[in-house]
Amino acid sequence: MIAVGAALYSLSMIGYPAMNAYAAARSPAGKAGLTFGVINAGFAVGMIGSPVLGGWLAGFRGTRNVFLASFALFVIATGVVGFMSPQAPESSRAAGAAGGYVGLLGHRRFVRFLATYSCMALAYYMVQPLIPQYLGDEVRASLAFVGLAGSIMSLGQAVITVLLGRCADRWGTLVALGWNALVFSAAMLGLVATRGLVPLAGALFLGGAFMAGQGVALAGVGEVLGGAATGRAFGLFNVAVATSSIIGPYAGGVLYERSPAVPFLACAAALAALSVILFLGGRRPRVKEEVVLAGGCAGSEDALSTNFCSGGTKDA
Repeated sequence: MIAVGAALYSLSMIGYPAMNAYAAARSPAGKAGLTFGVINAGFAVGMIGSPVLGGWLAGFRGTRNVFLASFALFVIATGVVGFMSPQAPESSRAAGAAGGYVGLLGHRRFVRFLATYSCMALAYYMVQPLIPQYLGDEVRASLAFVGLAGSIMSLGQAVITVLLGRCADRWGTLVALGWNALVFSAAMLGLVATRGLVPLAGALFLGGAFMAGQGVALAGVGEVLGGAATGRAFGLFNVAVATSSIIGPYAGGVLYERSPAVPFLACAAALAALSVILFLGGRRPRVKEEVVLAGGCAGSEDALSTNFCSGGTKDA
């Protein structure tokens, strides 16, 4: 029954791509990074105190009541969603929509971004489940500190997400994600190199950077598709990240058996290397480009990525 419940819980994520598409469509012009950042910060804020609250409630009222309380919160969340204004689908205007998933997989810039970020997620999920284990095995941290580690990372995620969203709107999502990858890489190196509780807490705080970036990366889906991302695009992104979350822990476990520090060092090196790809992909030459429309949208894939279905001279 636990397995059935866990499967149904995961199936509830069926609405996640639609939520992302809704957020992309409703976000103010030039503010997609901040929009997704604030939404992701909401997740992080909820995670700061919920583990402690759940543990207290389980000890005080029993585990069954924790799930009943969780059920009540899900009902409330669903009610809040019901108050949102409707958003009509605009799939006919979206990049790759005409060809569905095939069209999206034929969009080279989208596929490059998908592949790069999936590799980043793979590196992250190599170490994510190992952090508490490492704190106990190698750092000899107390159970209280290990229990607080998740809350510290969630706090870091909430703070970094909003800052990263602003950076994404100013510099471009790919460039912001590149810097964010370097922050998480530095956090993993700090986790391995230090033993004091205060430096460790700092490293864990910065360790919230990756999940902060994962929220803002959703704005990158719209950016690489010219601001016309559909639920299908977000669905492919989520599937790619979920696949990495399946493979990553096994790879991390194998490396951890060799040496506890190895998966963290490998993660840091991989993210540093992948950040270079993001920096290169985020660069935009300042050139003028003419787009001629003849009975619809015309131009190259890059033209579509920059100014979808609009004519005239524009900055690329």
